[in-house]
Amino acid sequence: MRRWLLTVMLLLPVLALAGNTAEVELVGFSDDGSLFAWYDFGVVDGAGWGYANLFVIDEKGASLTRKPTVAHDGSAAEGEPPSQAEVLAQLKAKTAAVVKAKKLTDPGVELYTSGTARSTAFTLGNRPAKLTIKTKPWADDESGFSGVEASIVLTVQGKERVLLAPTKVGASINLSSVRLSKGGTSLAVVVKYDAVNGFEGADRRVMGVLTKL
Repeated sequence: MRRWLLTVMLLLPVLALAGNTAEVELVGFSDDGSLFAWYDFGVVDGAGWGYANLFVIDEKGASLTRKPTVAHDGSAAEGEPPSQAEVLAQLKAKTAAVVKAKKLTDPGVELYTSGTARSTAFTLGNRPAKLTIKTKPWADDESGFSGVEASIVLTVQGKERVLLAPTKVGASINLSSVRLSKGGTSLAVVVKYDAVNGFEGADRRVMGVLTKL
């Protein structure tokens, strides 16, 4: 089986400051399953205005600090700070041409319909499959930071494939969406996790993994 893997972890969101909780709206796959996209959005802590990012991930290499494809916030607005909903709507209008050009028209099929916050079972074709976020605790005595070291593992008919190598995050990480592209050629996994540190508490951030099946 030919396999391609892309892991993107948003450890340093461009516009999301300390204490921010990012929300997610999925766009979906490109027609050929080689791209997957989503918007994340929220309110910049301490500033009050909304922000939004469009992320489009592909299969060319891996990055742990990938920047948004397009970013937008309400910092330039006059008067009342725009809400996250207003900024997201503005970004959608701004990126409509990008979404069209990249043919991001396949919403995919949601597979995360049952299971715990860190695992879910489904079928790929006739093959039983399970997706699991495996964790073990870690702590740094010098910095005082602690959390879990997380990896994402796909198991198909008893054979494991690591989609995300062990990566240190904060105390919490859970599945948000597991999507299968049309034709069953690609699998996208979106999770939410706590960052290791934050000025007013742990930031809630987003991570995505795309793999060719």
